[in-house]
Amino acid sequence: MTLKDLNNNLYLELSKVYTENETKSLVHQIFAHVLNFSQFQFSLNSSKQVELKDEIKIKNIVHDLKKNKPIQYILGFTDFYNCKLKVNNHVLIPRPESEELIDWILKYKAWDNPNILDLGTGSGCLAIALSKHINESVTIGIDISPKALETARKNAELNNVSINFIQHDVLTGTGSLEPGKFQLIVSNPPYVRESEKTHMQANVLDWEPALALFVPDSDPLIFYKKIMASSNRLLAPGGYLFLEINENFPDEIRQLFQVNDFTDVEIAKDLTGRYRMAKGNKPE
Repeated sequence: MTLKDLNNNLYLELSKVYTENETKSLVHQIFAHVLNFSQFQFSLNSSKQVELKDEIKIKNIVHDLKKNKPIQYILGFTDFYNCKLKVNNHVLIPRPESEELIDWILKYKAWDNPNILDLGTGSGCLAIALSKHINESVTIGIDISPKALETARKNAELNNVSINFIQHDVLTGTGSLEPGKFQLIVSNPPYVRESEKTHMQANVLDWEPALALFVPDSDPLIFYKKIMASSNRLLAPGGYLFLEINENFPDEIRQLFQVNDFTDVEIAKDLTGRYRMAKGNKPE
């Protein structure tokens, strides 16, 4: 089969499940992964015959895509803020708003050899990106899931950063960590209410880890309450807490910061205009 014929078949099959733009993106990713072809190279090689082994690989990828399996899990990796990360169904796929959070942190101030703590590290994306872009930082990542931590450790090695990953449940406290040690704490905790499942796509509900996503409707800010209380103890005077948040609770998050004696509280919008990030400062 020629590359052009294969391309047409892919569009035909994937368009049954995905939008036109999604299909176009998926086809480009498939060709880049299996054939190492860019879009430009495809146009130059459209009459080239595709080897049978590569046809089979692509057929298997399409089979998984039609079951709504995320392309990142199928390929086994994703790109995140100039980092290449392994991902699997034990960790969330990093989102663009997480990159925006990293960008906000890095541009907010000049960080001077900080101790960094990532609460609920998952794939390690936040911890790794910060470690790569802040010189002389010392970073710890915490997660309840041993499988997630295994992935995070592989990602740290892949990106040539040294991070201490520790298994710990954020909700049961962080008593083993030294008080006043950290200049920067970051977290993207579970914040999606159970009732919000009805608005979510199958590729998230069926494949990504529920443990890292959902909180009860009766206490949707359960992780933020614990994280802010713990951060009060763990942050050095003048330290900062940066969070990803549920867009439906910006006022409640601001109030939690204030109740926990943080100052310079800011709730920020992402590029789509939704309140998705927050930060507060522990007074000197």
